Amino acid sequence: MAYLDSLTNGYFKTAQDGRKLFLPWGIFGRGYVIASEEDYERLKLQIKVYAIAMLLLIIGTAPLEHDLGFLFIPAPIIAIYGVWTHYLVRRLQWSNERLRLQHKTPRQSTGVLLLLEVAALTLVSFATLMLINKFGRWLLAVASIIFLVYCAAVFASMLVLRRLSQRR
Repeated sequence: MAYLDSLTNGYFKTAQDGRKLFLPWGIFGRGYVIASEEDYERLKLQIKVYAIAMLLLIIGTAPLEHDLGFLFIPAPIIAIYGVWTHYLVRRLQWSNERLRLQHKTPRQSTGVLLLLEVAALTLVSFATLMLINKFGRWLLAVASIIFLVYCAAVFASMLVLRRLSQRR
């Protein structure tokens, strides 16, 4: 569950005055003040359950025969998150505080990040082979390459952020 904790922790921040903030859009939006510790724990659990449900949905639809179905799964997931988040934050007071990129220093160790980077790049090469050999799943191969290159870029940026935070 440490992986899910690290995913959900990115949605929250403790302000300098000790208030807990909910940042549903990460570095792209403003924060919302969470009124109590109970609300904080409940919201954190809700985000974790949402992450588990969406991961299961994505993994469960991966073996579908149609590549187009696989590509259109993210759109409803993003729409559901947008509507759900709008419902969650309407009862919260907004804050001027935002999440800056340096607040996203990775919690994973350098070894784990390196392993994830190597795994993502290895999977990119497998997806590229799948595309070249035309196993009839070219759309899935292209979608996989795009997603995995994005993952590799995220892991590389996390390694850079970790390195910068260690220099301070």
